[in-house]
Amino acid sequence: MQWFKKQTRLRKVVILVGVPFLLICICCICAGLASVVSPAPEATPTTPAEQPPTETPKPTYSPYPTYTPYPTYTPLPEPTVMTDTPVPTDTPVATMTSIPPTPSPVQPAATTTPLRTATPTLAATATPSPTPTLHQQVRATLRPQDASDVRKLVAFVPESGLIQVNIDLDLGLTLTSTGLLEAQITTYDVMKALYQSGLQIGEVNLWFWAEFQDAYGNVRDDVAHKATLTRATAERINWDNPGFFYEQLWSVLDYKWSWK
Repeated sequence: MQWFKKQTRLRKVVILVGVPFLLICICCICAGLASVVSPAPEATPTTPAEQPPTETPKPTYSPYPTYTPYPTYTPLPEPTVMTDTPVPTDTPVATMTSIPPTPSPVQPAATTTPLRTATPTLAATATPSPTPTLHQQVRATLRPQDASDVRKLVAFVPESGLIQVNIDLDLGLTLTSTGLLEAQITTYDVMKALYQSGLQIGEVNLWFWAEFQDAYGNVRDDVAHKATLTRATAERINWDNPGFFYEQLWSVLDYKWSWK
């Protein structure tokens, strides 16, 4: 009877243990068959727009270094004051006799040399050049060879306000002929120089002097030719024309005279 009870208990135990184990095995087999029969789902590609934005990691906070306090001040030990050893009363203390200092010799005071004062120099004043006279201005317009023949030159300003010039010239000839050619050439040179000088010339009178010798050998100094040219006539002359020379000028003079 006991054996039968043991057998019954053993069966119960086997049933309780074996049935769950058998169910687990059947479930595993069914799951394996299902995975083999059904195809695996295809992976759907994800587009770049569907991908979630990657988050930029925030910088980690680095704590400031901890403050290290300065070392505490340790006071130095106070030095020990050495007390003077009392001098024994039996030993007399030698007294020091002070020697008066030797006076240093008195040095003479340094004499200061007076500074040399600068002598003021006067600035050189420019001496104004004297204004040339009217006579000098007229003479300066003549050619050197004509100026050397001048015996007398008079320049003045009459009531008309224009300069009048009177010149006595030396022909340098002892005339046995007229000497007209020399007078005409000199007249052209003098008149052109004066009327183109820029001076306000109103009238020019030329007198040509020469020595005259007669048939008997007698010599005398006298006027050989005279020539006068006014400003009105001079302004009508083209002095730059090379075709206008002494002969043409002699023919248009306001006044002319020859001794013969």
